[in-house]
Amino acid sequence: MNATQIVQSLLGHLPPRARKISIGVIGVGAVAQEQHLPGLRAVEGCSIQALSGRGGPDRLERIAESFGVEKRYSDWRQMVDEEPLDAVSIATPPADHFEMAAYCLQAGLHVMVEKPMVTSTPELESLVLMAEKSGRLLLVRQNFRFSKGVYWARQLLKAGTFGKVIKMDMTFSHSGPRQAWHFQKDHAGGGVFMDLGIHLVDLARYVLDDEVEQVRMIHSRRRPASDVEDEALAFLQMRQGPLVTLQMSWNGYPCDGHFTLVGDQVMARIQFCPRDYIDWNANRLPKGVTHPLEPHPAGPDSFHHFIACIRNGRESIIAASDNAHSLEVILKGYESARG
Repeated sequence: MNATQIVQSLLGHLPPRARKISIGVIGVGAVAQEQHLPGLRAVEGCSIQALSGRGGPDRLERIAESFGVEKRYSDWRQMVDEEPLDAVSIATPPADHFEMAAYCLQAGLHVMVEKPMVTSTPELESLVLMAEKSGRLLLVRQNFRFSKGVYWARQLLKAGTFGKVIKMDMTFSHSGPRQAWHFQKDHAGGGVFMDLGIHLVDLARYVLDDEVEQVRMIHSRRRPASDVEDEALAFLQMRQGPLVTLQMSWNGYPCDGHFTLVGDQVMARIQFCPRDYIDWNANRLPKGVTHPLEPHPAGPDSFHHFIACIRNGRESIIAASDNAHSLEVILKGYESARG
């Protein structure tokens, strides 16, 4: 055993609180480069130990170099087997998620997976059970749960500020994905309903603190080279009564994500993408209500939250066991569209 291996062995026996969390990233596409790699690099006490990705050695080397990642692997299994990692962040197309997450959990690693976690119910159930048996974290990167506006709306709902919630109207649109795999059902599992709808369903459940009783979805496709939908409308009937409407598009403004909460006392429009913004009844706050937009106590984003959960052993607000309910709604929505 050389000096480096001795040091790594000694560090591995230290409790997570006493050392940096060593993480490997799988994926070198746009989501990895724009979100996972910069997001994890910004977390104090986290070290990106290794990067694995396809696309050729030159591309992998260039991306790893730009983010200061020393170890590079074309084979993600080799990275998991050889590196002394605590956790892995998976930023690949959904079709890869099940195999990668299962392998990493079996290797004793904590795992965060880009949404959607998987694209089928059997894979979903298997991964959740595997995470429970392993005692490791399995999180799904539902990043908008950490929006200040989302947190604020959820807290005021709990406080009764809205009164009885009548309905919730939700919209999420952008100009469409840049990667070809998004338009291939075998790789993505679905189109805009899978891509953006999973965010809206998750936010509806989270903000209302309620579950979906029924879902109906309709969709259309305008891109001739695509085999998935790029426009979708859905309707959710929540168990406690509110009706939620969802509108999703890959043919819209670069990024527009917002929802309107209508109660019998007040109503509000909450924007969560591209920035946090709240409009209360033409910019007037209800009497006695402040407008703090305070950070979510679980963390400023999914990456800080992931590392904090590993380090402190606390429960996660984006656990796969919870996200499973959102994914089930998406899958049932597709079933309803098939008639």
